[in-house]
Amino acid sequence: MHRLTRRAKGRAYQSPHELRDEGEYEAALGEIERLLDADVQAGSEGYDRLEFLSVLVEHYEDEHHPMGPVTPRQAVAFMLEQRGVGYGGMSIGDAGVTIV
Repeated sequence: MHRLTRRAKGRAYQSPHELRDEGEYEAALGEIERLLDADVQAGSEGYDRLEFLSVLVEHYEDEHHPMGPVTPRQAVAFMLEQRGVGYGGMSIGDAGVTIV
């Protein structure tokens, strides 16, 4: 198994474990972002680490930051916000919704 190598609140991680606090959660998110930016390939050690950290983060979020049900409108609004566009930046056509 992999281990987190970043420090959260001054702690280094010596063995795999569930994320225990916001500091470890934030460190895991940072590592996930770094791995995504590195465009790790399926089957590589980095990809395995990405999957492992993603499971830890998903579990932590389910326990500490539950979202509850999300409507399609809320999902689209979130997606647009993440891309920095408003509803005016969306085109709806026969092929579906396109962000322009």
